[in-house]
Amino acid sequence: MDETYCNATMDNISKNKCFHILGTLDNLISIFVITPLVVAYWRGCWGLCDIYIYPSDIVMSTFLSTAIGIILGILLCVSAKTLEKIYIYEDHPFKYILLSRTYIFIYCFASINQWRGVWELWDQYTGISCESAIFSTALGVLLLLATRSFNNAMWAVPLYVCTDNSEEMYDIPTIFKKKNDKFQYQLLDVTYTVALVLNLIIFVWRGIWTLLDKLLFPSVKFYSALSSLFIGLILTCLGIMVQTVLGPWLKQVKYGFWKIIFEYIFYLISSVAVITTWRGYWYLLDVFLLPQNFLLSHITSFVMGIGVLMLLFCSNSIMDRGADMDSEDIGIEFQNEYLNVFYRKRLEKHILKLKNLKQADTL
Repeated sequence: MDETYCNATMDNISKNKCFHILGTLDNLISIFVITPLVVAYWRGCWGLCDIYIYPSDIVMSTFLSTAIGIILGILLCVSAKTLEKIYIYEDHPFKYILLSRTYIFIYCFASINQWRGVWELWDQYTGISCESAIFSTALGVLLLLATRSFNNAMWAVPLYVCTDNSEEMYDIPTIFKKKNDKFQYQLLDVTYTVALVLNLIIFVWRGIWTLLDKLLFPSVKFYSALSSLFIGLILTCLGIMVQTVLGPWLKQVKYGFWKIIFEYIFYLISSVAVITTWRGYWYLLDVFLLPQNFLLSHITSFVMGIGVLMLLFCSNSIMDRGADMDSEDIGIEFQNEYLNVFYRKRLEKHILKLKNLKQADTL
């Protein structure tokens, strides 16, 4: 018993060191492994929607995608907690995995259709000029600030990673957190989150992405992709350093005007980091992944992305996972743990085992 207790104590002493080492690896895995795979999946699914959803009429296609995305997104978000109760992993592991992965697949299909529809509607009705891009960005930013939901523009890989643990599988946050309220309040909350807040995020992404198309080597896609990826990686690394140095200190600061201003600036820069990184990987896939065969390129991108992510146990990262209201709890801390998630679960099991042994000794 003494030896077990000693080992557990040593684990607790080395915990912080292990978390720091794994945290560094998590950042690298998120940036260079998980992010390109998620982008590959989104690119593949988006391209296949271009091919198969009413390709002869782009306006009808975009309206149909928007309707599919919003309606299906609301239905899936409302039914998340019900689906979670159908199969418990410990009791029916195979059925749980089958249902949960199907849920992820359909939910992401809905998300991509919503993004594609809203994005293309902007292009169709306002063009792809710098003026249109600036207006799209400004409108999205202002309305996100007005609805206190600006932080959501940055929540995507590489700054946000979600593993396939059962605790996170059906966790779809909504702005007003009405999951345990009456159904009509829950439905209004979900509709507000999906049909308004997520669309405003698309406005911001579309605007910044289109501006980059106009400003970064517009005539050479390869150079544009490399420069976009370079900017994204630099900003991501700077964001990680800022949250590492200032994050713990900022938690102790009273939530006031200057703290809010700093956090909103941080959210904006982090959003640009995510968008430029996505754009860089997306265009590199356009350049190098079977560029002469559009259909095969996007099928390969789609299958490669979802297949490898499932093997890595983080296919949940492909989802557009709801939204949270800006608050003091959000802070400037990224949620891109991967290895640390599994290490923490292992540590918790070890501590629980130790407690059980101590209780047995006491009895």
